[in-house]
Amino acid sequence: MRNTGLNSNSLFKEIIGYDVRAIFCEKPLSGSVNESKLMVSLAKEKNIGIIAKRPIANVPWRFDQQPFGDYCEEYWKRMKKMNLMLDIDWLEAAIRFSAYTEGVASIIIGTSSIDHLEKNIKFLEKGKLPNKIYSLIRKTFQNNDSNWVGQI
Repeated sequence: MRNTGLNSNSLFKEIIGYDVRAIFCEKPLSGSVNESKLMVSLAKEKNIGIIAKRPIANVPWRFDQQPFGDYCEEYWKRMKKMNLMLDIDWLEAAIRFSAYTEGVASIIIGTSSIDHLEKNIKFLEKGKLPNKIYSLIRKTFQNNDSNWVGQI
């Protein structure tokens, strides 16, 4: 496996130029529809799975105020800029959005808590998000994206 957490052009070059079987995707999959479709198409063509890294963005919704210096600070600022009003739990939305985005073979969520792991599995078992919620997340991201890149 090869970590390609750079930009779209680098990712495409990696997919086309190397014999890899999985791509770690740090570029937000909620971003540009055309870029996402091209990345997914190229990965499928090469029989490469996409692994979504940081699908829950270090849980920025746990903070009411900007968490200065915390690793999730950048994600918190993005979340506030998007100002999404969801009818479901943020954690559930993030997990189901990431896991069931076309082309994603796996998501990576770190935890040291069995309770958190079991909760995450229950969210995954619910399957895809309703189209209304999935589309709202995609559209809101695209409308607010300031050339956001994945955090390393």
